[in-house]
Amino acid sequence: MNKRKLVYAFPFLYSLFPVFSLSSNNLTYVDLASIIRSLLISLLFTLIVYLLIFITTKNIYKSALFTFLVQTIFFSYGHLYFFFETRAPGIFRHRYMIFVFLVIFITGSLLILRSKRRHDSFIRYLFWSSLFLVIVSMYPTAARTIQAIISNDKRTAELFNAQKLTSQLVKPDIYLIILDSYTRADVLQKEYQFDNSEFLQELSNQGFYIGTCSTSNYPSTRFSIGSLMESNYIQDIFPDGNQNPFSISFVISNLRSLGYSVFSFENRSKGHFDLGEDRLLSRQHPLDNNGFGASGLNEFESELLETTFIKVFIDMPQLLPFFDLDRAEYYEHYQQVKYTVSELPNLANVASPKFVFVHILVPHEPYIITENGEYKYTSNKDKEGYLSGIKYINQEMLSIVQILISESKIPPIIIIQGDHGSALPGVTPEIRHSILNAYYVNETTKANLYPSISPVNSFRVIFNTYFGTNLPLLDDKSYFAWGTSQLNDGFLVPSKCTP
Repeated sequence: MNKRKLVYAFPFLYSLFPVFSLSSNNLTYVDLASIIRSLLISLLFTLIVYLLIFITTKNIYKSALFTFLVQTIFFSYGHLYFFFETRAPGIFRHRYMIFVFLVIFITGSLLILRSKRRHDSFIRYLFWSSLFLVIVSMYPTAARTIQAIISNDKRTAELFNAQKLTSQLVKPDIYLIILDSYTRADVLQKEYQFDNSEFLQELSNQGFYIGTCSTSNYPSTRFSIGSLMESNYIQDIFPDGNQNPFSISFVISNLRSLGYSVFSFENRSKGHFDLGEDRLLSRQHPLDNNGFGASGLNEFESELLETTFIKVFIDMPQLLPFFDLDRAEYYEHYQQVKYTVSELPNLANVASPKFVFVHILVPHEPYIITENGEYKYTSNKDKEGYLSGIKYINQEMLSIVQILISESKIPPIIIIQGDHGSALPGVTPEIRHSILNAYYVNETTKANLYPSISPVNSFRVIFNTYFGTNLPLLDDKSYFAWGTSQLNDGFLVPSKCTP
């Protein structure tokens, strides 16, 4: 293809823009791995439309323009619908948007297909505009990655360099199990009339320390687990709120310097955590290291669909009675949970030392798992569904930790922690920050734990007692902060819990 014809490939450039634009607007929650499938599918969609029109018209000019028309309609629909619907709630309807877009599509198609002149200057304009949009939309992601690498050089792998480590250093496997939205026992009893003491007693009997007054440092998953993995407050190391990928976080970087490998499991919110894992365990592809072939939509992909013409079918599932996107996504989520709890115990026999990151979206919504572990489709967000999830995951956790402890050659470190408390309607900041926080550690570490320990201090205590560091403990604080503008003391939530 000569240089003049190259500009007619601008739709392929343009196909990248919607994906990069959405990811750049959600830097805190999206990693590069979670958008790869979207990029490839967008390119494939463009190729199919382009080839179909070219086969029909034998005209590269019309193929490029028609493909651009289809792309613009498809990728802009959800954005425009959201814009108008939020300004006229209850009035604006899909039927109005569909009619307008249909008129635009028919008019545009007729103009393109009947055109007998080639407007090369317009094509060049679209090419350079597409290139500009892609570069601008990619910049935040690229800049963040470069900044992360530079800043990481100054703060990672230094912690243990100052230590005189020997081959006799004990390096136990570390299992970090995040149970999404798991609330602390006293709050479960007071707010939901649920007695969780039997589960906690069983954990204690197996050797766990329970933080009876633990709180999360933040109310959202990304910020909360960020404080855990960085062992610091987000605003103190990332003033703009844009965190580094977890692959170069304080915890993983320093564990890697000690020779740890990293494992994690696929789930629908995998995009939250770019762990740079050595092995990602996926339900469909257990040996897949990048999870590309794994089934099921991740959160970014679901959000991207909401911005496209697919939103019509999401909001009006009756148009596709043979396919319910919510049901498909919920069942995939269920399958992922079941896969994780069945495979996690098997890692006890995998070569050590290893750091295993396990994020289980239970008891978080959707509440589609019964207390017996069966699938039950519902879109309800009620207390019964939430508590069923807790009852189910309690049983699984007791079985899992028993196997991990009994089959590990070196007694492992196991942390079972909620990233935040209940997300049920009507929760207060105090409820939202109240979390389960349990540690299976050696006696020296237990002596350094305390009832109100929060995630920001979890690995500070563990690194000090297991690896001989001297990290000072930070004040345990909870910020009811959902965005960067709220990462300040004006959003502190005092704890009313008494041990």
